[in-house]
Amino acid sequence: MLKRVLLFLIFPLICLKGAVVIEPTPDWVKPCEFPLEASVKPSEIHEQQLLFDRQHHWEKETVYLHRVVKVMDEVSARDFSQLSYYYDPSYQKIIFHALRVYRNGEWTSRLESSRHEVLQKEDALDQGIYTGSFTLVYFLDDVRAGDIIEYALSFIGAHPASGPYHDDFIYLQYHQPFEKIYHRILCPQNQSIFVKPFYTSKAPLVQEIDSNLLEWVWEANHTMPHQKEGGEPLWYDPLERVQLTQYKSWEKVALQSLHLYPDVSDFKEFADENMVALVNEWQNLAQTKEEQALLAIRFVQDQVRYHGFEEGIRGMKPSTPNLIFKQRFGDCKDKVVLLQALLHLMGISSHPTLVSSSEKANAKDFLPTFRTLFDHVILRIQIDHATYFVDATCTLQGGSLSENYCPDYRWGLVLAESTQDLTPIPTSHLQSPTTISTTVRLTSMDIAEVSTSFTYYGFKADLRRNELKYQGEKKFAESYFGLIPRKATSPLPLPILDDREQNIFSFTLSYQLPAKKRYRKKILPIHSHILKNGIDRDLKLDRKAPYALMHPLWVKEHIHIENPLNIWDVEVEEVTEEHPSLVYKSALKKSGQTADYDFEIRHLQDHVPAESTQSYYETVHRIESPDPLEIESLKK
Repeated sequence: MLKRVLLFLIFPLICLKGAVVIEPTPDWVKPCEFPLEASVKPSEIHEQQLLFDRQHHWEKETVYLHRVVKVMDEVSARDFSQLSYYYDPSYQKIIFHALRVYRNGEWTSRLESSRHEVLQKEDALDQGIYTGSFTLVYFLDDVRAGDIIEYALSFIGAHPASGPYHDDFIYLQYHQPFEKIYHRILCPQNQSIFVKPFYTSKAPLVQEIDSNLLEWVWEANHTMPHQKEGGEPLWYDPLERVQLTQYKSWEKVALQSLHLYPDVSDFKEFADENMVALVNEWQNLAQTKEEQALLAIRFVQDQVRYHGFEEGIRGMKPSTPNLIFKQRFGDCKDKVVLLQALLHLMGISSHPTLVSSSEKANAKDFLPTFRTLFDHVILRIQIDHATYFVDATCTLQGGSLSENYCPDYRWGLVLAESTQDLTPIPTSHLQSPTTISTTVRLTSMDIAEVSTSFTYYGFKADLRRNELKYQGEKKFAESYFGLIPRKATSPLPLPILDDREQNIFSFTLSYQLPAKKRYRKKILPIHSHILKNGIDRDLKLDRKAPYALMHPLWVKEHIHIENPLNIWDVEVEEVTEEHPSLVYKSALKKSGQTADYDFEIRHLQDHVPAESTQSYYETVHRIESPDPLEIESLKK
């Protein structure tokens, strides 16, 4: 979480030349005391966090950050001898106030003596994102175990897309213990401020500073860390925190965001002639508005590659449709704007919609906010009385517009003048399950011929299609050859069938499988892919956090065995296991020389609630043991 905070720290343009601005602490900052000695907690192995002090003056657009940490061993001495700050030099600056070390009862300043470098580091280039960010690195010499490092800085400036209102999130708990956390907000008295706590009952101390300023202070001492349990859903954030905002309604946020996007209402007057020609071609090819819209969607998804320049205002403001069309690349907001313009030329109404890729259902719990919730943009399309949500950054999707898969964002803010609140985004359900069909034919006492076909529909077909394109046919085949048992022989080439129009993707694994001896018998080790790979068995008991499940997941499997070397007695068995998080079914029918097994698993939600951990654990363990497919298939 601290890394997330530091991502918003910024630095002046003068630093690009290697200079550092050093000034006294601003007079509006309130001194915050901290302990030099504190009892060591079991989790404080390498360092001891003595103070996190953050003071934000909204009118001055300045964040003051003051940190104190005690170095406990050589590991943290190495880590804290190099301090890094990320910043966007296009619109903000940083001023240093202190950087010093406490040793043997004496403070020594290191601010001017320490070497510093300004580096350009683009961590997201492999994801198609250029942020324009730089990293200021301070190298402290002679850092030893037992030292206390203190530093204080001010970050001045606001994002150029920010409007007249402020919003903020303050954290009163992190993933490591703190002796003291201190947050102070200074805001105008004549402007409303709305506050919402999450997982905390700590109340702020509010008082007047003068006739213009109001002070809000939250303080937490001896905080306990949040210990991650593993397998937590991305949206799960139980840290104690408080949201503050001056936005009275989502309507205000929508209007502020809307002004960043180009108005396409008169786009026909200045649209690129090649774009107009392409739209005319689509209209001639497709008769219905849905079919025409789908051609535009596939063009933007597949022919406009994902790449974005995110520095400064470009991180929030999309480029013009003509530019995006010409350069054939853009990030999520660029691709949405281009798609919106193409649809407008065809007389189809659409609106950009802000979503959160991580908060999902939690978004409805947030107070109206401009920059602390949304991190992605999709498009809402309206044709007649039907509404569709499309993610323009998806690629190689198949099927019709009504079947088009949109990730499970749950809530979105539609950028339209009529918007009053967040809009629910319908969950895209799998219309058909992934099917696995295996045929096993015994050709001798020692060998069986096995053929397994995997067929994917909808969203799952989209995923396999992308894998095939970006991995290539050879690597794609090799990755799925890993599903073949180790002792299998003579695997055949992997035939692949892709029907994008119907959005069906399939391939077949064929090989020979030798029988093996067990307890003086020969058996054929045929296993269900569902039982072997589809049942999540990593869940641990006594959890306080929900446990993430793959979702959507719906798989049906059929295994047919032909055994001319043996006669089976008639055996019929059916099993159903139900849980609020999943449904599992299996059926067995053995008779004469054939055996048929059917399996089905479906996840009903994307997580197991913490209070359901025990029942889920019991359910999946009833499913996985014993394994019904250790089949005695050959007898002497």
